[in-house]
Amino acid sequence: MIDVKEAVARATQYMGEVFHDLHDLQLEEVELSDDDAQWYITLSYLRLEPLESPLAPLGRKYERVYKQIIVDAETGECQSIKIRQLQ
Repeated sequence: MIDVKEAVARATQYMGEVFHDLHDLQLEEVELSDDDAQWYITLSYLRLEPLESPLAPLGRKYERVYKQIIVDAETGECQSIKIRQLQ
């Protein structure tokens, strides 16, 4: 089984391969599934296209995007990337 540091490293590397030119990539959350089979890694980055919507909060120019990467705890293989909705 890979440890938390290895899971985060694999998720970070995978994000860089899938989404090019990431800005301000940050680790947000790490969780091991109840059955110890998967790591749930949440990473965030800044989307640098300016927000031009009239609904955008005042003074906010960029959006922080959150992604959850699921990493197999045995092999370290990244299985999926999902949009992580904040509640």
